[in-house]
Amino acid sequence: MLSAVSAQGDLRFMVHEGTATAATAATFCAFLERLVTGMERPIFLVVDGHRIHRAKKVQRPVVQLDGKLKLFLLPPYSPQLNPDEWVLNNVKQRVAKTFITTREQLIASARSVLHSLQRTQSKIIGFFRDPDCHYAAA
Repeated sequence: MLSAVSAQGDLRFMVHEGTATAATAATFCAFLERLVTGMERPIFLVVDGHRIHRAKKVQRPVVQLDGKLKLFLLPPYSPQLNPDEWVLNNVKQRVAKTFITTREQLIASARSVLHSLQRTQSKIIGFFRDPDCHYAAA
């Protein structure tokens, strides 16, 4: 699962098979392309220091977007500074309460939670009220 949130309460996401470490630079690039589609203003995306976010394969498309997207890397081992981590926490908590027996059910449940979060802008805005994430709301 890849996701991005805004201080205005927007949530964009993409679900992919496998774990976060199984995601590739190509998967992240596909997400970035989807993220900028239809956006009129530049996007400032806060990401952790995962190797995928730093990959040359990712940097090239970011440069080609000609200022539509800017990546900001967080310091190592600081997930508390990323408001998007709240999305992952919400998905984990809500999916954990569901009886799941197949991969398809897991994916469907995760998507359902993500769609629910998309419709709850006030909750997304609340992620930026966390003292550690407040900087990103400015």
